[in-house]
Amino acid sequence: MESLPQRPPPIPYMPPPAAPPKPRGGMLAGWAIFPVLIYVVVIIVFGWPVEKVKASSPDYAFSYFMGIMMGGPLISGLVALIVYTASRRSQLSSTIVFTVLLVLFTLGQLNQGLRQRTLVTPRAGVTIPSAGQTSAPSDFVTFTSSWQRKPRGRMFPFPSIRS
Repeated sequence: MESLPQRPPPIPYMPPPAAPPKPRGGMLAGWAIFPVLIYVVVIIVFGWPVEKVKASSPDYAFSYFMGIMMGGPLISGLVALIVYTASRRSQLSSTIVFTVLLVLFTLGQLNQGLRQRTLVTPRAGVTIPSAGQTSAPSDFVTFTSSWQRKPRGRMFPFPSIRS
């Protein structure tokens, strides 16, 4: 018997190669730059006067200022990173958390800055003592950084129960 020529086995079907994965965006969406810009502007306008007063020495005021400038976005970014990994790399959720925290830090600094301005800026009819004045008026009390109004009488607007 004569042997038949051997045929090679058929080549199995190979599916086409998969498309390369889309490059994922970063942790934050592009619009997250707007809260950062607003934060920086508020810190520059309202934070610098507060930090000059809070600093233990005028030489340290810039360090206090830069700590506030870097602290807000850094803390917001760390919390957003935790949310990003916990939410299976959801860019939207991490950007929302970052924005909300940065807005809270911005409002806190804005509140401090406005409070500091009202303490430093005199109201109508209030006289600021001169540098050579040795005794303060009876309704003022001196602090190391500036003159501030001391409350008179009771602290609460409602009458006392005992009176």
